[in-house]
Amino acid sequence: MNSSKLDDVWTTRDYPMLVAIMKYVDAEEVPLQSYDLDTDLDDEDKRRALRALEAQGLIKASYRGDWPDGVESVSGRAYELTGLHPDGDDVREHLVSVLEQLADKTEDKEEASKIAKMAKQFGTLSRDTVAGVFSAMVSGAIG
Repeated sequence: MNSSKLDDVWTTRDYPMLVAIMKYVDAEEVPLQSYDLDTDLDDEDKRRALRALEAQGLIKASYRGDWPDGVESVSGRAYELTGLHPDGDDVREHLVSVLEQLADKTEDKEEASKIAKMAKQFGTLSRDTVAGVFSAMVSGAIG
């Protein structure tokens, strides 16, 4: 069995297409046609990218016959991947920064030490764990 991998198309085709889609969605909303997008991709690469992005669950493509020609909707993950919405890593980094600033401004040395320790602990958590903690806090499950 041949163990060689196929060429990476995420960075050269699919991600640039996703960015173009999300720029359009942010300014104009969906649905959209692939010819509305500002990309350097030819029509065939646009169709391939739409198929790949749909297979990953990032978009729901619209079709003309058998080939995709536009986008009906985008997933929440598409917003995160393109930076339009923060992901768990962004949230964690922001929380750690806020806690470090709070520790610096706290006059009680013992309290400042506890806050600094908490900041350090949050910095080691995975983004999914931090996102789960925040979700629980916002929903009132943790109070």
